[in-house]
Amino acid sequence: MPETKISFMETAWPSTAEEWANFWVRYVGDSACRIGIEKTKADRLSEALRPLITETRLHPRLFQICSIRTFLDHAFETGNPDFSDTFEGLLVLYNRLFSKYPKESEERRTAIYDIWKVKRNALIKRLIEQLRLRNYSRSTIENYTEPVRRFLETLKRKPTNNDQSLIEKFLLDLKENNKLAARTINLSAAAITFFYLNVVECPGAVNRLPRMKPGRTLPKVYSEDEVARIISALPNLKHRCILMLAYGCGLRLSEIAFLKPSNIEWGRRLIRIHGKGSKERIVPLDETLESVLRQHLSAQKKPVFVFESEQTGKALSKRTIEKIYENALSSAGVNKQGGIHSLRHTYATHLLEQGTDIRQIQAVLGHSSIKTTEIYTHVSTSQISRMVSPLSRLKGIGTKSNKP
Repeated sequence: MPETKISFMETAWPSTAEEWANFWVRYVGDSACRIGIEKTKADRLSEALRPLITETRLHPRLFQICSIRTFLDHAFETGNPDFSDTFEGLLVLYNRLFSKYPKESEERRTAIYDIWKVKRNALIKRLIEQLRLRNYSRSTIENYTEPVRRFLETLKRKPTNNDQSLIEKFLLDLKENNKLAARTINLSAAAITFFYLNVVECPGAVNRLPRMKPGRTLPKVYSEDEVARIISALPNLKHRCILMLAYGCGLRLSEIAFLKPSNIEWGRRLIRIHGKGSKERIVPLDETLESVLRQHLSAQKKPVFVFESEQTGKALSKRTIEKIYENALSSAGVNKQGGIHSLRHTYATHLLEQGTDIRQIQAVLGHSSIKTTEIYTHVSTSQISRMVSPLSRLKGIGTKSNKP
């Protein structure tokens, strides 16, 4: 497509505001087509800018940033013109003008992005406030915030009651392109549902939002020998202590990260855990683990958390803890069965194989339902290894020669 050229002096004015608007609408449409945007969408983006161009009657490099902000604010609140089209159309325009007017174009591009960030962050802030009002845990808030943020980046406008098809498309993309598990996608669906019901109050978008049927996968566990090798592979006392808590008490990653010295009842050899869903539980403190914990804490100076970063003084990040676990696997030469949560699975399975009552295991793991704990009965090999195959009752089938 030939380049659209300005056929009059930039300082001169066309005879009518309509001619001026038509020129720049064509210019934006042409620019959109040049970068591969389909013609129908290109026309939509360019027409979305017509009211702004008509009102200002200025060259776009002279558009006041406050005018752009006001225009985008109106589009976001009313949907007329569509905010997403307006946002994208303005970026197309200033990307095209950048080679001639880099300073002016960059200032306006930055302002356009900032306007969207302000809108998005305001919605995320309201989401976090609603979750906190309902006393959701720190982990749940993180797990809900991220998928909503990702969805808003694809939506790039104010949510409405008519968004169900867009939500379904987003969730399907998580499965087909991001290859996420059904449980992870259902968590995203739950987060978006909460957001539409409690933050933007648009129940029509999520009234019939489907959930993916998760397949049942058994947790992966290590043998006792493998666990001993994993823990022993770490020379650093703090790092060994982290893995011993994961296996010796069955703690979740977030429970390890935010464990406080005040949670440890040394006299009773117990640890008070503030777990998932703000539920509190008590787990026994093994004598070996107690000794290692005391050694670790004796080297700290009044820590707020049991495991703190030496650089920041804050709780050790979850990613750092996962990295410690991965380094231990590598040093021990043990094949990875999953994240550090595998040590929690291993803890539960080994308790079951030692004859611990499943109700007690449910209590120390903090499961609300016994059905969640019963998954470990499918992993435990103590009963399976004692089973005798009926094949062994068949006489003589293993002694026949293989003669032709």
